[in-house]
Amino acid sequence: MLAMTQLLSGSVIARESLYFSDDGCDWRPAGGATDLLVSVAAFHPTDPLRAIGGTSNYEIGAVENVLLLSTDGGQTFEVEQTFPGLLFRSAEFGPDGSAYAIAVSEDASTAYLLRSEDGAAPWTSAELDSSSTKGPLFPELMGIDPSDPEVLWIRFDDASTDVLLRSTDGGSSLFVVTSTPEAIVDLIPGLDGDAWITSGDRELWYAPGGSDFSPVPSPQVWGGTRQGSQLFLATDSDRELAAAVRGQSSAFETVFETLDLAGPLQCASDSQVTAVCAPLWDSLINDLELKANGLGNDDDSASEQEDERSTCDGCTSGGEASPAPGLFLLSLLAGFTLRRRS
Repeated sequence: MLAMTQLLSGSVIARESLYFSDDGCDWRPAGGATDLLVSVAAFHPTDPLRAIGGTSNYEIGAVENVLLLSTDGGQTFEVEQTFPGLLFRSAEFGPDGSAYAIAVSEDASTAYLLRSEDGAAPWTSAELDSSSTKGPLFPELMGIDPSDPEVLWIRFDDASTDVLLRSTDGGSSLFVVTSTPEAIVDLIPGLDGDAWITSGDRELWYAPGGSDFSPVPSPQVWGGTRQGSQLFLATDSDRELAAAVRGQSSAFETVFETLDLAGPLQCASDSQVTAVCAPLWDSLINDLELKANGLGNDDDSASEQEDERSTCDGCTSGGEASPAPGLFLLSLLAGFTLRRRS
């Protein structure tokens, strides 16, 4: 398991932005990444020992970043290739083990798609067609078709619009599949070329062929993921829902509620997670109970309570659908990102 703080100054350990854990309870800096601001990371879909990372160190007039490779499950990384003038924003493995990364130029005027056969050098790069968006470029690789590594979804966002593009040739050509004034928060590729997206207004959208999206009746959602033929959604009511993915006809059922959390923490008493999370446990349960009873959610306090939940949620442990206890770093650092081995 890898965690990225996406900062160096003020990080958990000075000069370290990438952390490794083999049990989710104790964390240590990943080797080979000291002084590197690691902004993206991903694990190979079938080889849990293989992982990639990309950096976004920034110094005016001297931007130079790298793509990293690990062959020991994320414990250590080595620089595979250096890219002057680029900052990395996304990295993912395809279903065949090929790897993609997205980077932007120092002034955010040009976006690039990079590709490797297996995450190792050489990485080839090509400029992305950004004619569908205006202003500075903030692209993100949203998903790769699990059955076809040539099918990609890429999002561009600017001040007023999010644009989602799709490619069927590994990024050589892109076409717009939807645009919205709301942020496109998440994209979940299906098993048959279809796809789901969640938006900033907490709606769920579905495209049978991965291109023509239309809204799906559902609870308000924050994001989702797919496991086999089931779609899991994090909802606005502190629940996680599951739906069997069968075209646009999906029956949603509650599979986990945060109020059903089982304690105590499952990590050892002397672990880092227990040291951080145990003192927060009572306030987490109290906050969830208040929300469930409709208390403390007026306009003046809603933002404050949302921040408090973010501080505590990474400390939960319990049933099969509960978050891993190693998510404690998520509660400590803004911009934290976590990647799991398959």
